[in-house]
Parts: sequence; structure tokens; C-alpha cells
Amino acid sequence: MMKHYLPTIVEPYETVDGFLISEINIIESTRHDFRIEAIINGKRQKYIAGRKSDLAAGIIAKGRNKMSIENKKELVERLLLPLVRK
Repeated sequence: MMKHYLPTIVEPYETVDGFLISEINIIESTRHDFRIEAIINGKRQKYIAGRKSDLAAGIIAKGRNKMSIENKKELVERLLLPLVRK
């Protein structure tokens, strides 16, 4: 089967400070903006990266939704967890 077309799946995990994270997704819109989503402690969190941003360029360079598990976890740690900690 053509597995190189499938997105990278991140298994649910718990952070050091006790947050349960699952269903990490990077969705590209028709305008080439990116929405980074994850379910953290049962609630869906999302962050939008505009198409002209450095973050969007980094996501494209790393393979969009097929980027490595470590890169996806790093995006969640950097962008979504601060929203939950507020």
C-alpha cells in the first residue's frame, strides 16, 4: 500500500506536567494557511499559521501533516500548551 501518502499518526501521550494529548493534526486550507489541532485534556485546541509566516514555511519544509512525530509534538508544546496553561 502507499503509506508515504498517509499522515503521521501520533499516539496519545501525557506531558511531564500532566496534560493528556491526542489526535494531533495539521490541516492545510485551500489558501495554504495551516491549522494545528490537538485534543488536550478532552478539549480541542487549535492554532492558525498564516501562509506567509515563518511557521507555515517551516511546516512545509518538514513535510506538512507527514512530518515526524517529534516535530508534531514540538508544535503542540510550543503553540497549543501555552493556550491551555492560561
